[in-house]
Amino acid sequence: MELPPRTQAPLPVVHNAYSPKEAIEISSRAGAHKATMRIDKIIVSSFMAGCLLSFGGACYTVINTSTWYNENAPGLVRMFGALIFPFGLVVIVMTGADLCTGSFMYTTLSTLHRRTSILLMLRHWLPNANRNCWRS
Repeated sequence: MELPPRTQAPLPVVHNAYSPKEAIEISSRAGAHKATMRIDKIIVSSFMAGCLLSFGGACYTVINTSTWYNENAPGLVRMFGALIFPFGLVVIVMTGADLCTGSFMYTTLSTLHRRTSILLMLRHWLPNANRNCWRS
C-alpha cells in the first residue's frame, strides 16, 4: 500500500537564540545590575535562594527515603526524585533570587567588562555567599 505524496511543506525552523556574544553582553549587564543592588536586597534575595534550594533538597529527601518504594520500585523513586529536585532551582530562577554561583558568574563578567569595580563585585559576593550557605 503506497502512501499519498506529501502535500504540505515542512515547517520552517525558527532560530530565536542569542549568539554567544549577545548572551555574554546580556549576562554582563545583569551582573552590573546585581552588583549595584542595595545590601538589604542582596541579603533578602540570597536568604530566599538558600531557603528555596533547601526546600528542593528536602522534597528530594522525602521522596527518596520512602522505604516501601525503595524496596519494590527503586527506579520509580529515583525518577520522581530526579523530577522533584530541580524544582528548587526552577523556583529560584522564576523568583529572581540570588543563588551564589549565578551571582559569581554575573558579577565577574560585569567586572571583566569594566562595568563594575572589584569592590562592588566583592560587596555583592560576601553577603550573598554568607546568606546562601547560612540558610542551606
